[in-house]
Amino acid sequence: MCICIHIHTYSIHRIIYPFYKRYIFKFTLLSIIINYYI
Repeated sequence: MCICIHIHTYSIHRIIYPFYKRYIFKFTLLSIIINYYI
């Protein structure tokens, strides 16, 4: 059961991760720019 759930979450993570990574990168860049101007 636990292993099954782990594999399932891993597959979901593999699908979502590239988009998530890109989003986090943009968000971080935006916050750095905002901090620089403020």
